[in-house]
Amino acid sequence: MGHQRTKMFRYEQVFYELKEKISNNEYAEGAYLPSEHEIGILYDVDRSTVRRALQMLVEQGLVEKQAGKGSRVAAKENAKSLLESKVDNKQIAFLLPKGTHNNDRITQPFYSEIFYTIEADCQKKGFSTIYSTLNTKEDFQQFLRSSECDGIIFVSNIAEDILDMAIERKIPSVLVNSTYERMVSVISDGFNGTYAACKHLIEYGHRNIGVIKGVEAYCTTKDRLNGCIVALHEAGLELKPEYILQGDWDYESGYEAVKNMLNSGTDYPTALIAFNDHLAMGAMYAIVEAGLSVPADISVVGFDNMKEAGYSIPGLTTVHSQAQIVSHVAAQALFRQLEGDVLYPTKIITPVHLVKRSSVSCRK
Repeated sequence: MGHQRTKMFRYEQVFYELKEKISNNEYAEGAYLPSEHEIGILYDVDRSTVRRALQMLVEQGLVEKQAGKGSRVAAKENAKSLLESKVDNKQIAFLLPKGTHNNDRITQPFYSEIFYTIEADCQKKGFSTIYSTLNTKEDFQQFLRSSECDGIIFVSNIAEDILDMAIERKIPSVLVNSTYERMVSVISDGFNGTYAACKHLIEYGHRNIGVIKGVEAYCTTKDRLNGCIVALHEAGLELKPEYILQGDWDYESGYEAVKNMLNSGTDYPTALIAFNDHLAMGAMYAIVEAGLSVPADISVVGFDNMKEAGYSIPGLTTVHSQAQIVSHVAAQALFRQLEGDVLYPTKIITPVHLVKRSSVSCRK
């Protein structure tokens, strides 16, 4: 992009680029801007980033949004009146930690479902939603300087010093998909999810069961690992150290973990429980690539029940984390704080259930 500024957020970059094109009459008065999808491709950003940039153009009176048609460049004589009539824009921030490679994690199905569900709930209450990733306290300080928000949805393994800063500044906040003793936290039942998955495999005759973990530091990883360990222990079985594979929540790490295990020449488990569906599908690809079969040689279970799980071959048995319920509960907890209610730090665990498909078979 041509417009540069130190540590500028992606939505700001898109905003300044579009604003410059409007000023230069590349987008003339009355002309429609490219669609959100086209802008996203042009600047290599996600839909929420495009929406935030367009909203900033609307707030400056440069663009008018027309339902069913798109965003149109406002007439210059109308720009001033649009600015004068603009009401205060109430905003909720949706903040994720950056991925291992500082990638944009909103593209992951689990996180995008949470974001778009919360976004819809916020719109009903008159709030717009902005999205960003951050890792450090300094990232958060810069975010607060550049963006005004009425409340925050923190997601996953956000650093505790960031959460503490939000608490100290009395910003209404909720933590999703993780827990913190000082903040309202909403998380799906990872322990009972993998416990049920492991019991299902044991009932189908599996005795050598392995796992593909997510990032070690995440409480979701710890909960899901404990669910497996307890289910195995109750059956008089154990989780062998060589069957504990390390992943990073994505397809590639699931694929690499299983590929390395199969190439090691050691015995492999008859079933694997992956701590999300991405890991599971990467594992399935590695199994087939090695000339083995799912589920005849190795059964596979995932976690989350993303849409692709029902269309994979074979269909993926998985734990339905019910991300929409997590999202609705988190949004309601945030709205109560915004309305003046005092919510004490609580851990809200939402129910899960096992969705059985054809990636698991019986062992004789």
